[in-house]
Amino acid sequence: MATFKDFSKAFAAIDRDVFSPNATKKLGERGADILYKRVKSGYGVSNDKKQFPKRDKLDGLEDSTIRQRRERGVSGKFGSPGRSNLTDTGQLLESFEVTGKQGQFNIDIPNTKRQKRGGEKKSRTNAEVAEHVSDNGRPFFALTKAEQQILAKEVKDTIRSKLRGLI
Repeated sequence: MATFKDFSKAFAAIDRDVFSPNATKKLGERGADILYKRVKSGYGVSNDKKQFPKRDKLDGLEDSTIRQRRERGVSGKFGSPGRSNLTDTGQLLESFEVTGKQGQFNIDIPNTKRQKRGGEKKSRTNAEVAEHVSDNGRPFFALTKAEQQILAKEVKDTIRSKLRGLI
């Protein structure tokens, strides 16, 4: 039978491995990775202002955009002129910043200047580009219900592993 001390140790381990700033930052990094891979696969969300948006295929690129991307060159991991990724360079998705606090994490797009590309009149910040692509029918910056459930399952599994054998 488990003692009070056993439960105290288990709850301290849960606090450390689930709710601490380091643990929540790791979970946030996992969330950012899920978001990154979804967008790189050509999917966004139905609405990035909702709590549980649905996964949606990103709008296809117009022929003129594909031509322009071929001329300028597309960089970043998995980038190609014809693929409907979010930006030419991948700078936006590469800019995600994750912070962890006690019991929560945030994934942010910093308001930092991007590298100016040929043909651009001025260099916009990553936050401005994120707002632009979202407002122009390519919302992406939210986790779907299924993606949130993946993270919730990781938390549940960690808690269960700490409590295993106590009950």
